[in-house]
Amino acid sequence: MALISTDEDSECFIHLFNSINALFLQEFNEPCPINPIMADGAPAITNALNMVFPNSRRLMCWSNMIKKCRHHRNLVNKNDWLMIDKDIHALQLAFTDDIFDRGVFLLLRKWNQIPLIKQFVNYFTDQWVSNLCYWYEGAAFSKPSTNNGLESLSGIIKQKYTLRNKLHLSAFLPKVEVMLSDWSQASITTPFATVTDITSEMELHAYQCVMPTSTWLDLYKSSKWTSFDHYVAWKSSCWMVSPLSSCTYPVGLKQYRCKHSIGLAMMFNIYKVKDESRIIPLGKRRAPGRPKKFLS
Repeated sequence: MALISTDEDSECFIHLFNSINALFLQEFNEPCPINPIMADGAPAITNALNMVFPNSRRLMCWSNMIKKCRHHRNLVNKNDWLMIDKDIHALQLAFTDDIFDRGVFLLLRKWNQIPLIKQFVNYFTDQWVSNLCYWYEGAAFSKPSTNNGLESLSGIIKQKYTLRNKLHLSAFLPKVEVMLSDWSQASITTPFATVTDITSEMELHAYQCVMPTSTWLDLYKSSKWTSFDHYVAWKSSCWMVSPLSSCTYPVGLKQYRCKHSIGLAMMFNIYKVKDESRIIPLGKRRAPGRPKKFLS
């Protein structure tokens, strides 16, 4: 399906979503159950979603969100911005709605103690807490938190199909047909991946990993963190892991696979390490920094 329009207002997206709904109804005899829906911060998309899919969670692309925050860093001084940027990244790794809500409360309490960043705090609260708040990992756990994959299609269209030329509609429509045909065929030969692969490097990290134990479950249940820094320290002190399924470690939230979930599966004999991973020598970890030049 392709929608060609002269603009990107609400009516355009309403027409698109209604067309998707009608096509789904025609093929499956039921309304399209799209939930959640990922997009950038365009108000036209938000308005259209509220009208056509009012029960769907409207996710905000994390990449676009942090980019827009950085466009407003001139509201604070450089040192304060480094702290703010770090805090926002820490909050984005919240893995449930409740954890995010509590984190926001503690974050705003921390920021409100710094009068010089009040202007940015007002912007952040209005735009990313009250308006578009679903930009954290737990908003759609184990689902993509950016629309970068879809955005990359724009470059493919320009490089492969339009050759970066501005085409007349009569010339562009045949290109659209070719694109849709190519992508439909590709979806058959290369189906969309629903799980991520387990690489040998990831296996090796999991093989070396020793799962930590902690007593932070009391804080998890009570949500009684004393400050945002305490909240961040707690969240990074332990990870909730399900064998081969999920992990709240940053790599697990972003890449859907990590050494912890694989390592736990190994411990419970759910996953067997490949022989090629076993024979890799453990050795010492590489020292940080650029490798030294070889001197003859």
